[in-house]
Amino acid sequence: MVSSSFAIAWSIVLLIFFNFFSGYIAYYHDGTRDPILTAGFYAWLPVLNTALIASIVGHIIMIIFDRYVLRQIALIVLNLFGLAAVATLLSLFPSDFSVIPGANIAG
Repeated sequence: MVSSSFAIAWSIVLLIFFNFFSGYIAYYHDGTRDPILTAGFYAWLPVLNTALIASIVGHIIMIIFDRYVLRQIALIVLNLFGLAAVATLLSLFPSDFSVIPGANIAG
């Protein structure tokens, strides 16, 4: 029950951060902000939201129905959602580090 509660809380925090505060993922210099995220981030965001919402719902179900077999099946499904989100992130790579000065740092 404790692990599911923490998973729900962490998923809610990530939903809020990536949906409302993603503009702050940027390179700050001389009072200006150059965003690092590209348009690919907004293509990936629905996949992430789906995975996080599925995690919240799945963990709520695991808290309500505390059965070993149900928990194992739900964890497999949630891990597949997480794997899909990471695979989509890696295929889109929604970050542009060219705004950071210095060839070594941007590379």
